[in-house]
Amino acid sequence: MDEFSDASGALINWDKSSGFWVASGVPPFNVPTSGFTWIPQGQSIRYLGCRVGLGLNTEDMIAPLLLRLRNKLIYWNKEKLSLAGRVVVANSVLLSSIWYIASTWLFSRSIMLKVQRLVRNFIWGNTITDHPIAKVAWSVLIQSKQQGGLGLIDPFMQSKALIAKHVVRSLLPGEELWKKLWIRHLHKVKPSVGGQWNDSLRWFFNSDFPLPKSSVRSLRFFNGIFRAWDSLRQALVFLPPKSFHQFMRQPLIWNPLFTDEAACVLGLRPRLSWAAMDNGPARTVADWIRFLQTSAQDQRNMLSNLRGAKIMFSQLSMVYQITVPTLHFDHFQGWYGMFSTLNILIGARLYHQNGNLYFYEVRDNGRLILVEEESPIMSAARQLPVRVIARLAKKIFIDPSPLIAKYSSHIWVLHSRPLVDLQWDPSDYGWKMSIADPSSKVIPFFTYSVAFGRNFMLKQTETVPAGKKYWDEGNISPSHMLIFWKQFWSIKCMNKILHFRWLMIHYALPVGELLRGSVRDRSCVMCGSASETLHHAFWECVFAKRFWFRILRLLGRKYRSAIFTWGAVFWGRLDQQMAFYHCHHSSFTLRVTNFQVFSISSSLQGVKFFSRSYVWQIVSSLALWVLWKVRCSKLYNDENTHVVDQVKSFWELLVHTVKGDYESYKGSGVALLRALS
Repeated sequence: MDEFSDASGALINWDKSSGFWVASGVPPFNVPTSGFTWIPQGQSIRYLGCRVGLGLNTEDMIAPLLLRLRNKLIYWNKEKLSLAGRVVVANSVLLSSIWYIASTWLFSRSIMLKVQRLVRNFIWGNTITDHPIAKVAWSVLIQSKQQGGLGLIDPFMQSKALIAKHVVRSLLPGEELWKKLWIRHLHKVKPSVGGQWNDSLRWFFNSDFPLPKSSVRSLRFFNGIFRAWDSLRQALVFLPPKSFHQFMRQPLIWNPLFTDEAACVLGLRPRLSWAAMDNGPARTVADWIRFLQTSAQDQRNMLSNLRGAKIMFSQLSMVYQITVPTLHFDHFQGWYGMFSTLNILIGARLYHQNGNLYFYEVRDNGRLILVEEESPIMSAARQLPVRVIARLAKKIFIDPSPLIAKYSSHIWVLHSRPLVDLQWDPSDYGWKMSIADPSSKVIPFFTYSVAFGRNFMLKQTETVPAGKKYWDEGNISPSHMLIFWKQFWSIKCMNKILHFRWLMIHYALPVGELLRGSVRDRSCVMCGSASETLHHAFWECVFAKRFWFRILRLLGRKYRSAIFTWGAVFWGRLDQQMAFYHCHHSSFTLRVTNFQVFSISSSLQGVKFFSRSYVWQIVSSLALWVLWKVRCSKLYNDENTHVVDQVKSFWELLVHTVKGDYESYKGSGVALLRALS
């Protein structure tokens, strides 16, 4: 500890320090001060909100964090929050308290299920001890709003995405000890058979090779890192080289750029030691070209001197059949490093497309510093292309422009080596959200974000909402549902009304038909003459028809055909309002089939999409909300609401939506609808 204090300059307060004795035997008693104590095995201290100690169970370590989360849930349960409010509180208050420790330690699935259970009970009920019925599956809740979910953060996926971000940051240039430790463990990923392979980071990015696992307690931390990375490296795509120098440093083995006569990537093959070739002439394209230019005797001698080489010279015909792609490169305009005769980096020079030259010197910490003109040592050094990494605020740039390099807080030459000598280059890989979709955008490797990692894992999960079977009955394609959700969340009304309709679309409203295991009468609450379905409760019921009739009279004659068309489509096949929006957008005529309301079969042909459709989004949402409130008042309070009072409630909500004065719009439907448009 004294050596660490002298090297780092940090002072240690021994009276407030404790230690764990991890070696065998009895800990020493000659401690620096009387205040320093050894913590015995089985006991723990609190650090970063968790219990830390020797011989502790993982669940005991996380117990204080779960207790703190439970106390927050108890506090927020006292508030009367809507579904929208509970989702916001869960994301920004509850789950945010565990992200710090979850970003450094991948907890087991059982622990994350406990966190998930607490959040789920908070979302669907007013208590965390009971088990309320979840109206919508968890797999739907965690989907983004554009995918039909509510954007709730899944703790297990978030933890994996956070840990994967540390893997990306560990590959940035720097001499920090934690980066060296991480890279040392990343190098352990190699092909399991085929010879003695060299240490290379490219094995860590290849999904063909399994990541190592260890039962040693000290390595469980890295096991969690490997598990998190294994969930995300499927999103990595190999990018073809953009310059000649980048192409010359490409390895030949396990590289999609090079294939054999069978169009297969060079890898494991019987009676051929690919590991020896990867350590020898196939290390890079440049080495392979030099190998082919030598004589047959020199090739035989080179292969015989390779460690572990079991290749016969007669088998080289297999390797000669390597197919090299035809690539066209532009002149390299970018960063050049200035190297001495001993291949030591002295400085850097940036050739920019505007014709200007920028000069950088290398300081003791390995970073580049902008100077006005190059020194004589730099002008006499060798000039070779290099890869430059810059950090500006929280963003990482590869080969930055002069403006970004000028204002960057850190800027390095990657590994202080020429581009052709790099073992690993971040420009070889990029992140892609959908591998199967060719139009999916590829982002640079260092621009990885936690949101990207979480969304990628969400796309890998197969989510089937409970209402999908009803959507399939209406012949609604998934592409139409994507358009529907984007338009749905653009409705400018109260969040509680939007989430009420969201529950309706997912068939999660507790109407009689959808109640499971309930002894309550499943007939209609209002009329009692038919089974209570969503279709009946909001459209076919005689009380609902009276309400809709008053709404039509209130809004005026020219809007009646639109209301009837909307109702026919919406209730003919539930949630085919998507088709209504789509027909407005394409200006097609919507023909109502299998369900006719007053024989209206047109859908306002020639009316612009962004004029009336916005009005109907507002009107339909508020009207359905009023009908639901009336139905609940009848069921729970045995209160009958007159249709006049229903229309008044609808009108007040409509006025509140446009943020206007009630008296100014009283009795003036035309003025209010004009304000909505």
